[in-house]
Parts: sequence; structure tokens; C-alpha cells
Amino acid sequence: IKKVLEQTNLVSEQANNLASALKGENKKAGNWGENVLETILQNTGLIKGEHYITQDVHYNEEDKKIIPDVVVNLPDERKVIIDSKVSLVNYDNYFTCETEEGQKLELTKHIASVRQHVIELSQKKYDDIKGSLGFVMMFVPIESAYLLAMQNDRELWNFAYNKNVVLVSSTTLISSLRIFADLWRTDKLNKNAEKIIENSGKMYEKFVGFLETFEDIGDKINKTNETYHKAFNQLKDGRGNLIKQAKDIQTLGVKTLKSIPEKFEGYDE
Repeated sequence: IKKVLEQTNLVSEQANNLASALKGENKKAGNWGENVLETILQNTGLIKGEHYITQDVHYNEEDKKIIPDVVVNLPDERKVIIDSKVSLVNYDNYFTCETEEGQKLELTKHIASVRQHVIELSQKKYDDIKGSLGFVMMFVPIESAYLLAMQNDRELWNFAYNKNVVLVSSTTLISSLRIFADLWRTDKLNKNAEKIIENSGKMYEKFVGFLETFEDIGDKINKTNETYHKAFNQLKDGRGNLIKQAKDIQTLGVKTLKSIPEKFEGYDE
């Protein structure tokens, strides 16, 4: 029991430390959000390095270096940009605040924080990346923080969309990523179908070529047969045919080791 209590206290302490770090250090909070994002990407069947790239360096139209959290590749060289943004401080304060007035204040600050993230993200101009669909997905890794802002600011989604930013939570992001994965599967099937059609065309050409060769073999066999019968007729036809002449030579007493096969008997008359 003592060991169980120690482990429970340790987990609780680690959770508190993580929460404190995420609320107090933007860098750690950002890293945590990126890890959540990549975990979701991996669980939806997308392959790192092929279907998506993390922390890839690009340049916008002003030739300024930009490094989005994730670039998801789509068929036909299209790209979807995803950036994780964590807003925890005011969200946490909202739930821990003991007065209604304090909660309202923290809620206002939380929504303002999300809006500020949208503004900062739109200013980076990730949508300038070549092949981009013209918008960037802003991923809020804490579902309840996303819902709290969306439910209490009905204009928030349109506000972001007008700045080419699409707000997504874990749930909506997973749905989108599964669609992207299906696009890759469909693209693979289409390419395989094209390959099958191409190979079928090649096989058809080979088959036609074989038929032509086979027909040529038949013609040659028929011609050989005709030549055979012509030569055979030369052996057996006429009173002075070659078989009769050979038999006459044998009759004259010429010493021979072989006899004319029985098959050719009767053609010496």
C-alpha cells in the first residue's frame, strides 16, 4: 500500500509539474502541443517523411523564413499547413476561479488569447508556401479549451477563417487527417489502375505480335509440306522415277549395305 501511495503521489507530482511547466513556459507548452499533433498524425495512418514533414523550412513571398509545425502532403503536390497553439493560463484560471466575475474575466482573456494566436499565425503567411491550399490549420490540442472559446465567441471561427486560418481541435483534426489518408489511398489505387491499363496495353501488343508469328509458322509449315510432297512426287512419279532407278541398280548386282524402306515399295513400276 505504501508503494502504491508513493507511485500515486509521484504521478500526481509529475502531472502538477507538467501543468506548471505548460502554464509557465511557452516553449514547453509549444513542444507539448507539437507532440500531441504528431501523435495524432501517426495514429491516422499518415507516414512521417512521406505524407507529412515536421519543422520543414520554407520561405514566404517576402522571402522570410517560415517553419510550420507540420506540412501535410496531398496528391498532386498540394499541401496543408498545420500549426499547434496552446492557450492554458487563462483557461486554467477560468476553472479555478471562485467568483463568477473572475471567471468572466478569465474567459474573456482566454478568447482574446486564442484570437491573438490566430492573428500571429496569419501574419506568418504560411499559406504562401508553394502548393498550399490557401489556409493554415490552427490546432488547439486541448479539446475543452477549444470548445470553451468556440461556444462563448460565436464569431471566432469566421474571424479566423477570414484570416485564412481554420481552427481545429483533436476531434476535427482527426476527421480531416483521415480524409487526407483516404486521398492517398485513392491516389495509390488510381495510379495502380493506370499501371494495370498500361501493362494490359503492352500485353495486348505482345499477344498480337505472337499471333502474327504463330500465323507465320503455320504458313511456313504449309509451305514445307508442299515442298515435301513435291520432292516425294519427284521420287515416285513416272516410269523413270528415282525409286525405280535405285531398285534397277540394286538388281544389276551393285553391292549395297542398305535396302530401300518398305514404305517406298510399289513405286518402282
